Amino acid sequence: MVGVDDAWAQFLGNTLKHAATPSANLVGLPAALSFRFSTRADLLFDATQTDAFAAVRAARVETLRAMRPIHLAAVAIAMWWVYRALRRRTECWMVGALGLALAPIVLQLSCYYYSLLVVVALLGHERRAILSLVLLCLAATTAVEIFTDPIDVRYAIWSWIVVVTVGAVLALAEREDPPQCTAQA
Repeated sequence: MVGVDDAWAQFLGNTLKHAATPSANLVGLPAALSFRFSTRADLLFDATQTDAFAAVRAARVETLRAMRPIHLAAVAIAMWWVYRALRRRTECWMVGALGLALAPIVLQLSCYYYSLLVVVALLGHERRAILSLVLLCLAATTAVEIFTDPIDVRYAIWSWIVVVTVGAVLALAEREDPPQCTAQA
């Protein structure tokens, strides 16, 4: 029987396994960087093979390996923005929201995990442009869902929308705090 002490280690192991296995419905910077129209699923899918998507996954892994320096640079920039934003903020919820904003930059997550942007939208309490950006992102991904096929193209577009949105959120969050309103007497 698995104890509580092992649960987090197993969760981490399972998460890392899934993150290392490209699939069509992943969203995030690694998913965006690894996608190429020339290696999309409808071109490389081979129904005669035991694993019909093996060539697609192999192409995504190879492309991401080549893009690793760009990915690492983007992670460093995003972490710098978070650091700068956190220097002026001490509320725990803001730290959590900014930390969650890093997830789509660092990781490629199953598409439903991008709903974590709802927590990032809470930063709109401080700066309304952030809330507007997140809502625009959600609307754009909904439009992509309706009008784009095949599925791996759809999620590559989703990935870029989410990554650009998170980048803009982090850039806005690290700016000087907006002026505080004072009550008129």
